Amino acid sequence: MRLFVADGLLEAGWNRGNGQPRIRRIRESKTEEEIEILKCAHEVTLLAIRAVRQNMAIGMLESEAHEWMTQALVEAGLGPASVFATTQFGVNAALPHGGAPDKALERQDLITFDVGGTLHGYWSDVTRTFALPESQIPSRHLEIWNTVKEAQNAAFRAAVKGAKAKDVDKAARSLIEKGGFGEFFSHRLGHVFCLNEISSH
Repeated sequence: MRLFVADGLLEAGWNRGNGQPRIRRIRESKTEEEIEILKCAHEVTLLAIRAVRQNMAIGMLESEAHEWMTQALVEAGLGPASVFATTQFGVNAALPHGGAPDKALERQDLITFDVGGTLHGYWSDVTRTFALPESQIPSRHLEIWNTVKEAQNAAFRAAVKGAKAKDVDKAARSLIEKGGFGEFFSHRLGHVFCLNEISSH
């Protein structure tokens, strides 16, 4: 915590004890204005993904798509210093957060973007996996993609006001397990975000 914030809290009557739980409780509650900023940040992120997707072609490199995506996110209004644009083709998408050598897009490859940035200090973080119209995706990969899509839809249906995160996760995870892919679902369903890129509030 920055010193001026700590001093302000002291002046307001807070003691020097661990204020993190109190701060977390305050940040867990969002004003209507904060919610609108979050919605806007995510909408412009989706628009950037769609704009880049329309210009992609078989044979291009991950690094090219990454550069385009970074530029699109900045042009959409997200903070230039905050923008991230993980771009993965085919087998590289199996590596969380990238790190594989630059790959050229082949017809059988799915494309994964994990991208976002900040708008007025609030984060967006969107992951999308898709194919191009001219792609020829193997049937097994389409089966996996459709299973994940069904699980995502189940999570959306379960994510109602007052629902527990574990129940939303279970709604998705049970469908993936039913599809025979449970052992590969090692990641959590999602995470909360707001003023921190990945946050507990």
